[in-house]
Amino acid sequence: SRVTSVTDYTGLMAPPKDAWANARFIASISPAVISFRPENKPVMEKTISKIRQLLVSGQAKAEGSWEGITDYKEAESYLSQVVQNVMSGKSSAVGMDSETTALYARKGYPLGLCFCDTPGYGRYIHADLFDTKLIGMVQQIFDSPADIVFHNLKFDQHWFEYHFGIDFNK
Repeated sequence: SRVTSVTDYTGLMAPPKDAWANARFIASISPAVISFRPENKPVMEKTISKIRQLLVSGQAKAEGSWEGITDYKEAESYLSQVVQNVMSGKSSAVGMDSETTALYARKGYPLGLCFCDTPGYGRYIHADLFDTKLIGMVQQIFDSPADIVFHNLKFDQHWFEYHFGIDFNK
């Protein structure tokens, strides 16, 4: 049977799509959905509870290094390394995402930007840190030969362009 709704499987471990793949994922609704569909709050709470159970029991492991950056020098150092990795070819792709206060760029503000250019290693950089220098580094990443991967490009593109002036025309 075909799966049609993530809410039926939220908080559950998904089996690998292919028999040879060893990656497993936990299905989840987005926490952002609560802002425009408050009736989903119990579903999100149940999801969080199930994920905690999976982590405590050892059925799921949060492997890797995933941290937030609230210090300017740390953000500058991290983005500089990403730029170096994509320009040298060490990283062939960069995953990016935005965290925001609204669904529309003109009605809200960004909370932070997420980056991942190395498997198992990602950073969330607080939006208040972005000045022209850091924005320039993000533009360098866009202008590099690396593939840029977004969770939701149509949404994120508006935020990156409107609030940070990032040019997507590479």
